[in-house]
Amino acid sequence: MRHRPGYLPSWLVLPHVIDEALTLGLSDRPNPARYAELKRSLSAFVAEAPRGNHKSLPWREVPKLMTRLCANDSLSAYALRLTILAATRTSETLGARFDEFAHGTWVIPPARMKGEVGQRRQHRVPITTGIAKIVEDLRPGEERSALLFAGSTATKPLSNMAMLMLLKGMGIDATVHGMRASFRSWAADHGYARELAEAALAHVVPGVEASYQRSDLLDARRAMMQAWSDFCLGKPSKAASVRRAR
Repeated sequence: MRHRPGYLPSWLVLPHVIDEALTLGLSDRPNPARYAELKRSLSAFVAEAPRGNHKSLPWREVPKLMTRLCANDSLSAYALRLTILAATRTSETLGARFDEFAHGTWVIPPARMKGEVGQRRQHRVPITTGIAKIVEDLRPGEERSALLFAGSTATKPLSNMAMLMLLKGMGIDATVHGMRASFRSWAADHGYARELAEAALAHVVPGVEASYQRSDLLDARRAMMQAWSDFCLGKPSKAASVRRAR
């Protein structure tokens, strides 16, 4: 807010004006423009405000959901399966292109990743057997579109509400983004190193050694993501927990 030269800005004048009104007995309430009072009022408001966490599904219930999704051949169901198995965000999944899946790795370009423009990095996801099956099933659609999940036109993906609406229609009280929390809880409860789980979510872990920050730990994550895939799909897994990244 701009103010005229030689005049104090209104937010500095207002507390004094109200103080004068209080001195004259025009009110017996605390001065709401004083910083201490504002801090007290706003702190109480913030403390009572609900947290904006995305509601997740308990990880033990994920296989049951996946069984239902595998019986559904809609693109929304395939997209949600990929989102769960890869622990990706909605935009990362819906923009997936067939040419991003190669040599055992799904490479998501920086443009679809979360973060400030110019600071985003590509995210590499190990292609597990569960993910490979999804791509294989959808491959015939490549003749129509380069997108795995093309919407009404070949150049645009499904609506970013498609997966959430599917969950709601199935009676699942969780959000799509909350599935990432389901994966994170599973990884923690199965002894996987924090840096591996956070790398799988494309998070940067504060305080982690610089060597970890420079690496996305792709190879170290492969066994973990295959174990997650096997768990989600109800298959026995041979992958062992990785207590620390190497």
